[in-house]
Amino acid sequence: MSEPISKLPPYDCKILQAQTITEDSPGPIVRDFATLLAFIGADGIEVSGKYRFLPMARLAELNARLSRPIKLDLKRPQQKSYPSIHGLYLLLRASGLGQVRRYGKKDRLILDAVALECWESLNLTERYFALLETWLLRGDTSILGERGYGASGSIHNWPVFCQRSKDRVLSVAGDRNVEQWLPYTPTLCTLALLDLFGMVILQQAKSMPGKGWQIARIERTDFGEAMLHLLFENELFFDFFVPGTDEQNDEPAVRLHTALQPFFPDLQHRLQLSSPEGIAGIYVFKVALGSVWARIAIPSDCVLEELSQAILSAFQFDSDHLYCFTYTNLFCSTHDINHPYMD
Repeated sequence: MSEPISKLPPYDCKILQAQTITEDSPGPIVRDFATLLAFIGADGIEVSGKYRFLPMARLAELNARLSRPIKLDLKRPQQKSYPSIHGLYLLLRASGLGQVRRYGKKDRLILDAVALECWESLNLTERYFALLETWLLRGDTSILGERGYGASGSIHNWPVFCQRSKDRVLSVAGDRNVEQWLPYTPTLCTLALLDLFGMVILQQAKSMPGKGWQIARIERTDFGEAMLHLLFENELFFDFFVPGTDEQNDEPAVRLHTALQPFFPDLQHRLQLSSPEGIAGIYVFKVALGSVWARIAIPSDCVLEELSQAILSAFQFDSDHLYCFTYTNLFCSTHDINHPYMD
C-alpha cells in the first residue's frame, strides 16, 4: 500500500475506491469540458480583449449547453458573470489544449491538434484527473486577469473555504453575512469548479434583476472531503504548492498520478504535451523606452544575453544594467528569466 493511502482515514479510502468516474460523476466536469471543446470546434473562435476571453455575444449560448446552466438576469453579462464558463476557460488555457493564434488583425482561440489527439486517447477517468491536475498544478489565475494567492478561480481557496465554513452544509440564501463573503472565499469561480469536479453540490437560487449568480445552498460531498484530505493534508501539499518549482519539472504531476492510481486503477495515462519545436530564422523585436523605440533583428540560435546586449547597444546604455525577460509558456503561465546577478 502506498504512503498517501496509509495516511488517509479508512473511511476516506473507502470513499475514493468506491468512486466511479463517468462524464457526470462525481461531477459533470468531463462532459462540460467536452461541450466547450465542441463549442470552439475545428475552426476555433474569435476572442478579444487583454485576456482573450470568449465573445460576449455567444456566452449565453455556451451557458445553455452546459449540464447546469447558470441563471442570470444581467443585461450585458461578461465571461466572469458565468463562473462555470470562466473556470472551464481557465482549464482549457492552462491545459495547453486551447491556444491563441493571431490571424491578420484578429485573435482566435484554437484547439491544438496534437494535444487534442492526446486528450481523445484518454479514458474518462484519465480525462477527469487530467483536468484536476491542470487546476492543481497549472491553474494560474493570471489567465483570468486575477492576481494573488486567493484570486478568483484558485484551488488554494478550497481548503480556506472549508476552514471558514465548518458545517458540511451551508445555507446561503437569506444569510447576508455568507452572501457577502462567498464571492471572496472561495470566490464564485472556484466554487463553480468545485461543483463541476463533484467536490461540492450547489443549489442555485432564483436570479435577481441586475444581480450576478445567486446560490441558495452548498453541500460538501464525501468524495470532496476525501480528496481534500489526500491533496492538502499530507506531504503532497508541499510538492504542489511550495513556490519555486521548475516549470519543466514533471515530478509533482508524477507524484499526483502515483497517489491517485491505487484508488483509480483506470488511471494509466496523463495528458502530456510535447514541447513545440523552435522555428529557425531571424526574429524581429520592437523595443521601446518611452516614446523612443527600435527594431532589433536577431538570429534564432542566439541566447537572451545577446538580445540583452543588442537592446543596451540600441539605446546606448552601458553593460552594468541587469535584465529580466518575461514570457508566457505553453500553459499560459508567466515566467521570468533574470540576469545571473539577480538569481
